[in-house]
Amino acid sequence: MWDEVSNLEDPLNPAFVDQFVCSFPEALPDEFLDLLVSESLKVPASDRKETLRGLTAADSSVIMNRITAPTLLISADEDAFVSEDQEIIRRAVPDARLQIYKGAGHAVHLARPDRIVDDVVDFVAKTVTTTGS
Repeated sequence: MWDEVSNLEDPLNPAFVDQFVCSFPEALPDEFLDLLVSESLKVPASDRKETLRGLTAADSSVIMNRITAPTLLISADEDAFVSEDQEIIRRAVPDARLQIYKGAGHAVHLARPDRIVDDVVDFVAKTVTTTGS
């Protein structure tokens, strides 16, 4: 991903943004996808480079085991961007659960909003029941 992002220049190529935004197989209304792409095109190449540089340079592993809250990680089996990272986080955070959605990509929250909501509500309800909070 760094090879692709490090070569970005303004104005951004709409095809790059379209590929990133539409990185999931489910069909969304064209108007919504167009809005996502047009809003994403407003982010300058330099911001994208610095964001990715910061994400890749950060060593969050030193604090992962200090997270004490029950944690729900959400990922998808066709996510080309962060799927491996989620498993690393799941192993590092003491009380983490990883929910992987089949047939979805990076924007799983857009592809499966009803399932996401149901799973988050279920996770919170079980957490409250278990911890009494």
